[in-house]
Amino acid sequence: MSAPTAASAATQGDVVVLGRAAPSVVNAVEQAAHAARLRARVEVDVRGAAARLLAGGRHPLAVVCDATSTEGRDACLAIRHEPQLANVPIMALIDGFNDLAFEELYEWGGDDLVPRGDAAALARRLRQVATNAVPLARRAGTAVVADPDRRTRLLTGRALRNTGLSVLFAVDAAEALREAARPELVVVVQATDLDPPQGPTLAEQARNAGIATPWVITSPPRRAAQVRARIASLPKVTVHDAFGAPENVLFVINELVRGGVAEGRASKRLLYGTTLLFRHAGGEKDEAGFTFNISAGGLFARTLAPPSRNAELWLELRPPRSDRRVRLEGRVVWARAFGPNDAATVPAGFAVQFAETAPADLQRFRDGYGAFAAEVS
Repeated sequence: MSAPTAASAATQGDVVVLGRAAPSVVNAVEQAAHAARLRARVEVDVRGAAARLLAGGRHPLAVVCDATSTEGRDACLAIRHEPQLANVPIMALIDGFNDLAFEELYEWGGDDLVPRGDAAALARRLRQVATNAVPLARRAGTAVVADPDRRTRLLTGRALRNTGLSVLFAVDAAEALREAARPELVVVVQATDLDPPQGPTLAEQARNAGIATPWVITSPPRRAAQVRARIASLPKVTVHDAFGAPENVLFVINELVRGGVAEGRASKRLLYGTTLLFRHAGGEKDEAGFTFNISAGGLFARTLAPPSRNAELWLELRPPRSDRRVRLEGRVVWARAFGPNDAATVPAGFAVQFAETAPADLQRFRDGYGAFAAEVS
């Protein structure tokens, strides 16, 4: 196929390649788009690309960029600055998978990593996205994101909008408290930087004012213990790692709202991110995802190409507090495709229940889980 030419605006359903790319890479994207019955287009000039993608109200179905390109990543972050493009998935092309690559991807608003030149892997993701390309659902309720950092506000807001919530932003303490008084509020996500160094925190001020809304305070890990001590007596208030992936706040909010309600699980779910290699049992090629949460008996992994329910998988990952990877087997118990979902408390991906096979590696995983659980409890 010949390389597509740059366009001033994307057509609805286009797969847009941001930035300059080698002909072989463009051809692989074209092949993937064709397999998913879509069309690939290139935006060579990334300056102002976000505005052009909004031109005429015709949004792309997906965006592809080079994970190692600074200009491509900056353009993707600019896309995340546009609320109307919040539910457009971004896939980044990369040569090799590791934890840092996934963590950086989420930091600038990406959704999944795909091997560079692997048209089949990209096509699987595009098919899933095309199947679930529906208008963003809305549900009753509003979230407030209070943070002085614009990028953090936008990426956290995007994660909350994709659950169907309306999102309001606050940049200082006074604005945060004012917005927190709204009766339709579901949650407040607030940076600890907005708390006064002495005296009551914003959450405490809200409680003193009769505001009972669940409240998440994001804090750098080095300050987390101090912040927890300040809010220890406050109901429905918790502390969250400010350096984690934006979507991690969904897990924290869900746990906070549930308030420890028993779910009949044998072990607690814990936020834990590491690269996961998985394939269908008996298959020859791995896919890569990133774990979102784990328990002693299973895990949930992020990917835009989740296997179907009841699929039997072979898995490889590094357990918490372990210096070696383990190989496990499991069955997919449920999956969530990318797309707006008013019940979504996790990003796109799938949940696996481990099989009682490979007992040595399963025990290594459970030992690591146990050590990790003891540290974070």
